[in-house]
Amino acid sequence: VKVIEMVFLKQLTIDNREKSDIIETLEKLFPGKVKIKQLEIGDFLFNFAKYAVLIERKNISDFVNSVRNNRLWDQLYRIVKTNEIENLPIRRKILLIDGTFDQYMPDSQFISDRQKDVFYASMIGAIQQILFVYAIPVIFADNKAALRQFFRILVQREEKGKNEALPEAIW
Repeated sequence: VKVIEMVFLKQLTIDNREKSDIIETLEKLFPGKVKIKQLEIGDFLFNFAKYAVLIERKNISDFVNSVRNNRLWDQLYRIVKTNEIENLPIRRKILLIDGTFDQYMPDSQFISDRQKDVFYASMIGAIQQILFVYAIPVIFADNKAALRQFFRILVQREEKGKNEALPEAIW
């Protein structure tokens, strides 16, 4: 039986270039824990005292554009090569995509099926590269409610040790 040590969120550092509504949401979710400053890497750094969770957030337009201009690959490479931040080992690295591809292409009735296929093929290929080559989980948050719940559940699972081991069989 593996003993899970309880950890608690010590601090959440948010990059000062993040949108104010996201900062406000996180200040409400984690009162007294939020610090705003420019991060050298990533957008959110969750400090659990013995380790950190690093999150790079991209809104859907930024994700698509950074795939197309290859900026994403440099960012992800730097994240992969960073094993420690603020004297804490990074236990988890996550790419959080804020939005949906439908939000990116709202007038899709004016786009040919061939153009849609090319677009989706490049985006799915990029996501598979992130997952399989960079080994970074990708999570989509379709809207503000999903984004808020992503952060809440992430901290809840970390604090309860639920991200550390396979659960006991339930069948």
